[in-house]
Amino acid sequence: MPTPKHLFRGWLRPGTVHAALGAADDVLRVVKSLRAEQPEMTIHMRGDCGFGLPKMYQVCEEHQLTYTFGLATNNRLKELAQDLVAQAAVQYERAGEKQRLLATSSYFHRFRR
Repeated sequence: MPTPKHLFRGWLRPGTVHAALGAADDVLRVVKSLRAEQPEMTIHMRGDCGFGLPKMYQVCEEHQLTYTFGLATNNRLKELAQDLVAQAAVQYERAGEKQRLLATSSYFHRFRR
């Protein structure tokens, strides 16, 4: 049987709690289980901005997980994206279709350990 490349976990919680409640414990449970079978496995954690909390960054760093978390819109990100948004608007006017442009930038969120 082929080894799966993606593992998803979902659970229902009351709508009054934070999206990441219990996520660190769940991630650690899955990581420990996977690493028990394949200790050298590369594991990449991906989540939306609701999971981009200091605790999740810490768990990923401490357990050698690569990670991608979305970032909530804020004034600094809007400033960084300003030229790209303008370029997309011009391209949209020319093509009459939605545009998707990508760029990279250094944007660091410092957190306490």
